[in-house]
Amino acid sequence: MPDQAELSAVQANQVAVAKSQKSLVDPLAIASFLSDIKSPISFLDYETFPAAVPRFDGYRPFDQIPFQYSLDVVDGLNLKHHEFLFTDNCNPDASFVASLERHLPTTGSVVVWNKTFEISINNRLAARNPEAGPMMEALNERVVDLEDVFRQQMLVHPGFRGRTSLKSVLPTLVPDLTYENQVIQDGGTASATWNRIVTGDISADAIQRHRQDLLTYCALDTRAMVEIWRVLQRIAEQAD
Repeated sequence: MPDQAELSAVQANQVAVAKSQKSLVDPLAIASFLSDIKSPISFLDYETFPAAVPRFDGYRPFDQIPFQYSLDVVDGLNLKHHEFLFTDNCNPDASFVASLERHLPTTGSVVVWNKTFEISINNRLAARNPEAGPMMEALNERVVDLEDVFRQQMLVHPGFRGRTSLKSVLPTLVPDLTYENQVIQDGGTASATWNRIVTGDISADAIQRHRQDLLTYCALDTRAMVEIWRVLQRIAEQAD
């Protein structure tokens, strides 16, 4: 990339970091971002399946079926994990909402990675289940997108290789936490695995093993967010 190339500010930062192999870090911006995250902090991740042909009442073509979530709640020094996985061959909406209502704190921030996705799932759940509307609206108002730290270039690292996805950031900031030794390593595989379970494409004696693979994968997503948040906290301390 020639030095005289016309680049946007974002592109210029990416090129500079790649050439220098040195991180671009703004501790003040990170500290400001983290100061808006309120306790208890709920780290939340959904897994869904996009059915081309609607399977249940109220669903549209390619509506995402929310079949699983992982939730890590950090309150002070305490961390509590909750999980939900629905593998019956029927509409999971009611069970999903009931479990979320039971375990998700009603106060504090809800931290996700790429909030557009989670908010869209919440909105469609509310549309199909009007009684869940107030809960979903309140949840959406508390959502904080942790990816914004990287998308807005508060931290740019050559190890990210220009990407801001969770699986691009995690290996650089938290190398001890990895997806590489997991049976399921991405959302597409998780979605396909769930579909094979509910459509009977997996033998009965193997279902429990695949359920555990799904739970392990989704739990790693929220744990990854927790650990990245902790790294950002340490960086923010440099702003003092």
